[in-house]
Order: sequence, then C-alpha cells, then structure tokens
Amino acid sequence: MIYLTFYLLGLSFVASLFFNFIVLKLSHQKKWYDYPDLTVQPLSSESRKVHTTPKPKIGGLAIVSSVGLVFLLINVPEKILFIYLFSVLIFIVGLLDDFKNLSALTRLTIQLIVSLFICIICNLSLNQIYLTPHFFISLNYLIGILLSSFIILGSINSMNMIDGLDGLAGGLCGLAFIFLSTHYYLHTHDFKLVLIFGIPIVGALLGFLKFNFYPSKIFMGDSGSNWIGFMLGIYIILIQKNYMIQQNEILKFMSYSFNFRTQPIHDSSTPVLINLLTCFSIPIFDTFYLIFLRALEKKNPFCADARHIHHSMLKMGMSHKRIVLSLYGISFLLGVLSLFSAQNKFLQNLGIQYVIFVIPLFIVMYFQRQIGKVEILGEG
Repeated sequence: MIYLTFYLLGLSFVASLFFNFIVLKLSHQKKWYDYPDLTVQPLSSESRKVHTTPKPKIGGLAIVSSVGLVFLLINVPEKILFIYLFSVLIFIVGLLDDFKNLSALTRLTIQLIVSLFICIICNLSLNQIYLTPHFFISLNYLIGILLSSFIILGSINSMNMIDGLDGLAGGLCGLAFIFLSTHYYLHTHDFKLVLIFGIPIVGALLGFLKFNFYPSKIFMGDSGSNWIGFMLGIYIILIQKNYMIQQNEILKFMSYSFNFRTQPIHDSSTPVLINLLTCFSIPIFDTFYLIFLRALEKKNPFCADARHIHHSMLKMGMSHKRIVLSLYGISFLLGVLSLFSAQNKFLQNLGIQYVIFVIPLFIVMYFQRQIGKVEILGEG
C-alpha cells in the first residue's frame, strides 16, 4: 500500500511538473494571459484581481492532463471513468469562461445540468444524511439527487471564488483531499478509492503549486478551479455514500493485492456529512457569506469583487505569502479538529462537529468588520 501510494503520488506529481512546463511555454507563445485590471484601483470593490503583470491562465489544463495520464495507467472503475469524462465538460466550460467571459447565469446553468446528469448516471443520490453517528435522515431519490448536485455546484463556485491569491485555491483543495481521504480510510479501512481518486489529484496539485505558489508563474484559471471544485464535490459524495472499489488489481501492468475489507459497510461507519464539509469550510463560508451580503445590497450575488477573506487580509496590510500560509494553517487545524471529533462518538452526539464547522464563518465576519474600520479610518 505504501509503495503504491508513493508511486501514484510521484507519478501524478512528475506528470504535473511536465504538463505545467509545457502549458507555461505554450501560453507565453500564444499570449494566453490573464491581464491585470488597469482600469480600476487594485483591490477596489470593482475588481478582485491583485496581480499587476500578465500571467498565463490555463494551468488547470496541466492538472486535468496529469490526472488523466494516471487514469490511463491504472484500472479505473467505470463510475470513476464517467466522472472524469464529465469533469472534462466542466473544465471546457471554465476554459470558455477564461477566454470568452461567460455570464454567471450561463455558467451556473451548464454546471447544474452536468451535475444533475452525473448524479443520475452514476447513482450519486444521497439517500441518507448522518447528522450524528447514530442519527440520520432519509431522503427520497429526487431530493438526494438535488442535494448531491447542490454540493457539487457549491464546491465548484466556492473553489472559483477563493482562487484569488497565488497558491491559495490549490493548497486549500489539496488539504481538503488529504483530510477527506483520511476520513474515508478511518471509516472504511479501505484505501482503493483514495489511491485511484484522491492520490492522483493531490499529486497533480502539488506539481501545480510548484509553479503557482507566490510569486506565481501561472494561474489555474476558471477552467482549473471549476475542475478541482467539481472533483472535490464528487469526492465528498462518494465518501458520504461509502463508495468502495471492489477490484484488487490497481495497476494494469502490475498485480497488487490488498487485504482490506470490501464487503458492504454497516451504516454506523458512514461519515457525518458536516465533518466532510469542515475540510473545506473556509471557501464555503467565504463564498456564501459574500453571496448573502451581495443579496442584501441587491447586487448580482455572483459578480466579482474584492471582499473575499484574502482581499480583506491584504487590505489590512498582511503580505501575500503570510495570508496564504495563515489560511493553510486554519484549514489544517479545522481538518485535524474534524478528524478528532469524528473519532469521538460522545462529542459527535453533543454536536461539537457543528461548532467546528462554523468557525470559519466568524473568521470571515471578523475580517469583514476589520476592513470596515480600516476604511472608516482611511476616510477620516
């Protein structure tokens, strides 16, 4: 297991380095840049862009290609293959947005259609939602499909909106995949889904961060953020459903047997959904709090502005790298707390997981209020 883990992680990492290098060179040749918004003042409410020089904007192509290459070398179950093929559609929509600036309504409509379709085709309906280890609610098929689609749609747009600083979205998503994989293994004692789905994406993100961490050489673009958001949402649903891969041979050219359990799991082993969402709760609350504020102001809830948590921290004078590392640290702490609470049934039954989940909401609100004070002082 350890050998295969590092093999697939290393393969996706090296592939990502290679594809990022190729995409970077090609982007410079073709001038596929994300240009800074020079018509407004940096960090003004009209624009969320913080870079001041043109940057290649299709780094997501390298991430998608790296994972696709790994999938060619392993025995991918039909369901995972369908998921990857549909994820390419989401990537293409993001790519069109990178170059053509699609309207928010067009993006959301296509994302919703793809999400609904993949949930129906791959039977990703969430029919049971565990609120605590011993209390769950049952949902009919239609409601389960709608909930699964909402999770995917929320994950896509949360990732897209948090992608505002070098290394931020890729790092937060990588941490989320690591903690989600840990949740899955602790609940199922099976590692095959992690090997086939989680590890290749983590390796691809690590390779991308080599080029994207501050000061970045390339952006993942809307195509990349949409893709990894889609895959993250799918991963959350697969884990919540305790999806298990039955085959023991992972590599096509190498027989590698596992002794992990493959029989159906008892419902008591099903993860509590809120613990899984906690692994990605910073982007979740950053996104939905801003949507709430924009709705109160009667503005388009999906229009870009510079009021995200990372923008607020920049306005307070924090450095780019310090902000990213601070949010990494908070996300890591939340992931650890979610794992700790998940292993303590007494605390789970008390509802401690919900307290942990909402911590980022208060962090986001704190920075919003601090920026309000800074702006008032500036006007004075």
